[in-house]
Amino acid sequence: MKKTMSILLILALVCGCAIALADSEWTDYHCEKDGFSTKIPLNALTDYRDEKGMVGMITYLKVPGFPPFVMAHRRPAEGKFKNPQGYLNNTYREFLEKKYPNDSVGINPAKTREIGGKELIGALYTLYNKEYDLTTYQLQLIEIRDGGDVEYIAMYSPEDDEETVMKTLDTIVANYRED
Repeated sequence: MKKTMSILLILALVCGCAIALADSEWTDYHCEKDGFSTKIPLNALTDYRDEKGMVGMITYLKVPGFPPFVMAHRRPAEGKFKNPQGYLNNTYREFLEKKYPNDSVGINPAKTREIGGKELIGALYTLYNKEYDLTTYQLQLIEIRDGGDVEYIAMYSPEDDEETVMKTLDTIVANYRED
């Protein structure tokens, strides 16, 4: 009986240490420009990008400036989406086709997805560059909010650890807090 209790106590301590280690993998981050806070991976490099089609706080998971990364952007209330599904299925797809004229752009149409414990509308785009035989995935998500919608992007290649990218996306979405 004492042996069983000792083993159970040791298992409880190990589980507690594992949970503490998992929490220590993340750090709080405040995006001054968009007015929100979230959690990001402890050793990730963040930057703010402001170019057409890519605006917001970007969290690089490997090499700065390249996928894999996760982006979050809070749109002002006056920039709310009138038709998020139409935007994802048509407007944004057409934007990608113009931005990457040498790539073929495929789309898994917009649908509701559960990410970070929230219901988001999202579409998955596949960008294929024939010249370099390079495939990139871009998951574009929209969280509808009264004070201004939030856009999230996860961009990665088949060679990247998709599980790490999705865990980062899930954590950023789950911990998103407006100022």
